[in-house]
Amino acid sequence: MVKYFKQDLTTKKGKIYFGIKVAVALLFTYYLINFFVQKYYYDWGLSYKTGEPKFEVSRIIIMVLVWLFGIFSLFVNIDFGKTKKSSVTSTLVISALSVFMIFINTQFSVATGSMDVIFGYFIHMRFIHFVFNMLILVTFFLILYAITNSFKISIIVLDVMAYIICVVNYFVTEFRGTAFIAVDFTTADTGLSVAGGYKYVFVFRMIIVTMMAIIIALWALKLDRNPIKFWWLRVVAALLAVVLILIGYTRIWNSDHYDKLIKVKYYRPQVTYRTNGFYISFLKSIKDIKVDKPAGYSKAKVEGFAKKYPGTKATNSDTPNVIVVMNEAFTDYSMLCDLNINKDNLPFLHSLKDNTISGRLFTPVFGGGTVSTEFESLTSNTMTFEPYGVTSYTTFIHEPMESLASNLKEQGIGKAEAVHPFIKEDYNRDKVYKYFGFDAFYGMEDFGKDPEICGTFISDNADVEKVIEKFKKYRKTSKKPYFMYNVTMQNHSPFLSGKDLGDYKLGYKGSLKEANEYMNLISHSDASAKKLINYFKKVDEKTVVLFFGDHQPKLEDSFFTDIDKTFKLKQIPYDQRKRISSYYLWANFDIEEKQGYDISSNFLEELVLKTAGLGMSGYQQMASDIMKDVPVVSLYGCLDKNGKSFMATDKKSKYYKRLNDYHIAQYNDLHDVENRVDKFYKVK
Repeated sequence: MVKYFKQDLTTKKGKIYFGIKVAVALLFTYYLINFFVQKYYYDWGLSYKTGEPKFEVSRIIIMVLVWLFGIFSLFVNIDFGKTKKSSVTSTLVISALSVFMIFINTQFSVATGSMDVIFGYFIHMRFIHFVFNMLILVTFFLILYAITNSFKISIIVLDVMAYIICVVNYFVTEFRGTAFIAVDFTTADTGLSVAGGYKYVFVFRMIIVTMMAIIIALWALKLDRNPIKFWWLRVVAALLAVVLILIGYTRIWNSDHYDKLIKVKYYRPQVTYRTNGFYISFLKSIKDIKVDKPAGYSKAKVEGFAKKYPGTKATNSDTPNVIVVMNEAFTDYSMLCDLNINKDNLPFLHSLKDNTISGRLFTPVFGGGTVSTEFESLTSNTMTFEPYGVTSYTTFIHEPMESLASNLKEQGIGKAEAVHPFIKEDYNRDKVYKYFGFDAFYGMEDFGKDPEICGTFISDNADVEKVIEKFKKYRKTSKKPYFMYNVTMQNHSPFLSGKDLGDYKLGYKGSLKEANEYMNLISHSDASAKKLINYFKKVDEKTVVLFFGDHQPKLEDSFFTDIDKTFKLKQIPYDQRKRISSYYLWANFDIEEKQGYDISSNFLEELVLKTAGLGMSGYQQMASDIMKDVPVVSLYGCLDKNGKSFMATDKKSKYYKRLNDYHIAQYNDLHDVENRVDKFYKVK
């Protein structure tokens, strides 16, 4: 028995190899100790219901068994090459088992909940879904073998690739609440630009996934590099991979049956990953990037809309200045629930009543995806009709199109500028803003070498000072009205700066470090809004100021559990409750005042134009007409003027036809550019 564990310490190579084994064994042992120190044998998933976490012996058993198997895999010596037959057999068996275990490992990485729930995902997965996922992995394995001529290298490369996918998907899900999908590749540079500020910690399942990925590689290393020395086998592997790809493309990818069989829940894609398998579901997210024409679409149909909605004329003889501040992750939670906080952290915004319209703002995203809300607010288009997770800035907008900026310039605005105190190239803003008609765009480099920081990023106070500075500078050269679109950065996650930002504190149980820091951060946003509005109160020119949040922040799960107990809109789906922020529209002249006026962010443009007394394009007039009856249009559920919730795709709804017409108009504007009915989207 000793010979199976005897280590070669007689050669330099053997000593180095043994040292690596010891290092890996220490890593495994660290994971084992940390498992008990962090009490990962508890499942906290249902603690908000029971008040106590669930103790799971099965977690201890799994952890100990994986550790033992890992140590065994490190130090056991097995010669698979005693005979050619045994070498070939062991290679094929271990290759097959490795591909299977890579799939199991991936699925374990996306599973959450108690162990019985996690095991349930495996047990109840449909066989056809399992087969599809395995075929994808087998195809990649065959391609790798055809390239490398090595089963060993093919297993290790596939294992590493799968592990990277697991890690990326895990952290993306942790940071924004929804899993990694195909369209995220289009915004990877933006994600990387803010990745440095997050805290990266593995939970139980990711520790197991890491250990198993290493174990799979260890067993691959025990194989001979090339026990099957037939040159034609690589050709067979390549041909078989091609056949599988062709069958997959013709019989699965392009079939209606596949579309019905695999439906990704894009508001929570991780759910689909668990039930249908990661690989087949991820591939479906690639296919779904394609935008299908809405029912009844034609250019003639849109031309008919242009006749029905010719646009409106301005009712205000003086075009006012328009200042828009999209405040990062800003949400007035007192609008959503009975917030348990020691004192009001938004005293100024709560004091706004005169010449003010305010309410809840239904946004398309949660925890991230700022640019989707931005896109809606500037174009009147809605992400409801776009592939889930797609950012139109990076995927669809490649030439000029009408926006709030171009609309205002057509009505007398002398200059349209934008400010964002971060990287200008994120989400292609530097290009898209030009397409939208902005004359200038200022980024973080325009804030000097030592800008004011609040929390982790450039402060809202510095932001407001920059907006005022640009207005003053413009006013020295022109008397025409001015438009500013400001995207702030201060309140961007993570909320882990640890700085003393104030004495606001939530009254909920549990550790809420992130939530408490966030509540203090937005108190500074309130102060910056006060500075901005007080400045324009003194400006002897008509001015409209819109201040709104792009999405809710990603905070501790327990915070959302607590606020949901007193949530004020119980009729809407749970996932939509996290996709509501707040807005305040103020003017320094008389306007019709409204509080509690709830809308979705695609209608902000109409709200601004109507309040400012300016004209609308036919498309904006159409959107405004829909807004009267359906003030909230969202992928997660629409709300009619009576607060009744329904889905935009519900053909039984009395609003279905009007929303489908809205979809048709948006498709013509964004996707059928060659046939775009320009007069419908321009202000006359």
